Amino acid sequence: SEGYITMYPGVGFRIKDLSLSDIKESLLISGALEIVAMDYIIEHSQITEQKKNLLEKYVKDSYEAIKNKDGSKYVEFAGKYHEELYSLVNLPSVKDILNDHTFLHKSLYLEGVMKFPQDAFVLAEDHYNILQAIIEKDKKKIRDLIEEHEIHCYTILEEVLES
Repeated sequence: SEGYITMYPGVGFRIKDLSLSDIKESLLISGALEIVAMDYIIEHSQITEQKKNLLEKYVKDSYEAIKNKDGSKYVEFAGKYHEELYSLVNLPSVKDILNDHTFLHKSLYLEGVMKFPQDAFVLAEDHYNILQAIIEKDKKKIRDLIEEHEIHCYTILEEVLES
């Protein structure tokens, strides 16, 4: 319904080639919703020590995957990080949209880890910093970090598309 896939009856499907402006728009939407979600977590959820440790483990696993230039493992662990974080959000529509947008550009991130690991490390670092800001319940810091994360995501995706 969002136009990312075209169905050809009797033939199959074709995934739309995304332009940089499509990617930027997608990141702006998901970034705005992530701010809403993180505010909700700060106001209504408690991150248990067990959940904190699990999220930190996924960040650590992401770093390892990047170090090994294993894009599929990075995408897996970053996806699990988002899934766990969004599980704290009791806003079904927001959570559904975020889950749909989280790895809309999965194949580009996969390639980005292999070609531009230094930029992928920044993404993992962003995840760690966002988690710390949630624990500190610092809404202003969350907003700033998510806006920076959008820029970092865009940078790596742009590099992949231009390479």
